[in-house]
Amino acid sequence: MQEENIETTENGRRDFLRHTCGLLAVIGGGALLSACDSSNAEGITVNGNTMTIDLSLQTGLAAVGGFLYIQSQKVVLVHLASGYKAFSSVCPHEQQSVKEFDGTKLTCPTHGWTFNATTGANTVNGRGGLSGKTTALNGNTLTVNL
Repeated sequence: MQEENIETTENGRRDFLRHTCGLLAVIGGGALLSACDSSNAEGITVNGNTMTIDLSLQTGLAAVGGFLYIQSQKVVLVHLASGYKAFSSVCPHEQQSVKEFDGTKLTCPTHGWTFNATTGANTVNGRGGLSGKTTALNGNTLTVNL
């Protein structure tokens, strides 16, 4: 079995996004930062339908309330008091990216649909939710079944 290391961006694009996202956060506030892929490829590997995340390298999930949006895999992960949850980041409304998290709900910034961060259920109108992914924690490694 060959392990594939995910590169979400090329170095030039990564540097551009890193600087641009930081500038946007300063100018427009933290909500704009969530529009950028909040992961970098370091510590994330995909092998078939399994993604592993080294939590010592991907520190966005370190604390309760942590959030990680992985654009390349169309997945959002949250760290809740009850553990780690993972969902498809594809909004059922118009297939836009759900990539914002306020500690209790996930939001699609395109039209404002929100989803319960524990269940993935649509909290706006009950029509369609985010499909959940199975997670397992072993030490500092979080495994997500895609």
